[in-house]
Amino acid sequence: MQTLKNMKIILTFLMLTLFLSSFAQAQTGSIRGVLTDTEKAPLPYSNVAVYQSSDSSLLTGSITDAKGQFNINVKYGDYYLKISAVGFESYLSKSITVNESNSTVDFSTIQLQEDVQVMDAVEVKAMRPQVVVEADKMVVSVEGTAMAA
Repeated sequence: MQTLKNMKIILTFLMLTLFLSSFAQAQTGSIRGVLTDTEKAPLPYSNVAVYQSSDSSLLTGSITDAKGQFNINVKYGDYYLKISAVGFESYLSKSITVNESNSTVDFSTIQLQEDVQVMDAVEVKAMRPQVVVEADKMVVSVEGTAMAA
């Protein structure tokens, strides 16, 4: 009789745990999209960061796959994306809401603009090593040191 009572308590506890875990899993959604350049070529391995809209704190992030696609699982809430890739301008999305009625936010195709920067002239200077060791001798160069004065 006592074991039957214990069995009912354990079964009730198990059912309650399963119910609560399924409810917790239902509170998630996803954000997905494809990243391309201006010529519609995919941008693989670019950074996609998800920030909370309320306080601009970084929540999570991912990188795009070889086809430029990303899919990030998030809890229900308000977010925005910041996407960056080497050689391209950063992309900042508008605020998005992930909830029961909109559990999957699809950005479809996001096109990044090239970040063209013109650099000034680059001057390369080389200095000879101060000590050169050869097979039969060691040459010490005093040029550019205090001993040269």
